[in-house]
Amino acid sequence: MTITAFTRELFETGTVIAEPWNSQAEFSSELVEVIERAHARAQAEAAFQSPELDLNAAAWSLNVLAWGSALFINRTEVNTELPAVLANAEPRGETASEHWSVDLGFRFFHSLIVRCRRAGPYDSLVQQLIAVGSRWPLATVGVHTEVDLHKLEVLLLDRCLRSLLIDRVVERNDDPLSKHPLLESHVAQAVGSQPNFKSWSVNSMRF
Repeated sequence: MTITAFTRELFETGTVIAEPWNSQAEFSSELVEVIERAHARAQAEAAFQSPELDLNAAAWSLNVLAWGSALFINRTEVNTELPAVLANAEPRGETASEHWSVDLGFRFFHSLIVRCRRAGPYDSLVQQLIAVGSRWPLATVGVHTEVDLHKLEVLLLDRCLRSLLIDRVVERNDDPLSKHPLLESHVAQAVGSQPNFKSWSVNSMRF
C-alpha cells in the first residue's frame, strides 16, 4: 500500500490495512490533496484559528504512522529502530505550524501505542513509538510518558494548539500531565469546578 492510499483510507474511514511500509518516500500530488483536505477539516473543527499547514511535516508523520502500523502487524520484523530516512527527515518541532501539521497524522499515534502495549507491553516497538511521540506532546497525551519541555512550551504559546492539548488531556484522563506545572492552571480552568478529574470519559479513535 502506498503512503497515499494509506493516508486516504486513514482520513476517509479511520481504518487501514497495514502493509509493508514503502521506504521510497512518496510525495505525489494526490497525497498533497489528501493532506490538504484533512487540514481543512481539522481547521473547521478547531476552536481557534489554526497554524498554517506544513506539508513536509504532515507527510513525515503519516510515513511514521504507516511504518509503525506495518511493524505492529508484522512482528516477525525484529528491527524496531526508526528508519534513517524518517529519523533524518523529522521536523525540528520549533514552530506551531510543524506541531499542527505533524498532528494530522499523529492524532492517531496514541491509538497505535495503546494497541501495541496491549499486544506486548515490553515490545521494543512500544518503546520506539513512545520515544518518537515524546518529542510531539500532542501525540502522547494519555500515554503517561515524559514530554519534551521546549516542545510543550511551543504548543502553549499558540492558542489553537493549547486548546487542542488541554482538550486531549481531559478527554484521555491524563492525570499526570494535568498536574504538569505548565499545564495545571490551564486544565483547572478547562474543567472548572469538576472535582473528580478521572470521571471524564476517554474518547479513543478508531484506527
